[in-house]
Amino acid sequence: MLVAGVAGVAGVAGVEGGSMEGRLPIEFKDYQKLIDHVDDPIIRGFIVFGVEAGLRFNEIELIRVHDVIDCPIGSSFTVYQNKSKKNRKIFMTRNMREFIESRSDLSSDDFLFASCAGGYPMSLKNYNRRLKGYCAELGVDPARIGSHSCRKTFGRRLLDCGVSIEDVMVYYGHANVLTTMRYVGLLDEEMKNAVNVAFN
Repeated sequence: MLVAGVAGVAGVAGVEGGSMEGRLPIEFKDYQKLIDHVDDPIIRGFIVFGVEAGLRFNEIELIRVHDVIDCPIGSSFTVYQNKSKKNRKIFMTRNMREFIESRSDLSSDDFLFASCAGGYPMSLKNYNRRLKGYCAELGVDPARIGSHSCRKTFGRRLLDCGVSIEDVMVYYGHANVLTTMRYVGLLDEEMKNAVNVAFN
């Protein structure tokens, strides 16, 4: 089981950090282009675990190799979310599994997202800077993108695939549907569509 909280470990964030204001989900077509475009495997891994598992940066960075090494595609591993104080089951995807297998240089106790054996994951600030840079290269507005965009993309993709807004709300741990709708950018889109129908 992954426990999100490492006392006394410098360089490992304890909170999400930064403002999420204005951060939007990444369009799924742009996500697919992004993971093909990113040449840094660790940045790509952060993006994949954010989008395909719906995890926060501070949950991803604390994953250790032994938490996931024996988890095949379709099976699950557990992440403790320090924000909600609950365990959450994460289902392994092909892209996640490929990233794990690419980290054969690491030992069982190493952080999965460390740059080298025995090292620590990169900072949230560095990750955000790199993510925005890659998005800009693809023509995706970096001002609207941050690490939390990946987590928001997860919920938006579930909705696009027919999962109910109520189920997505439960998965995120939100108190009401309106919070979830705002979170995945639905309210803005619905308002834009309503204005288009009414006035254009």
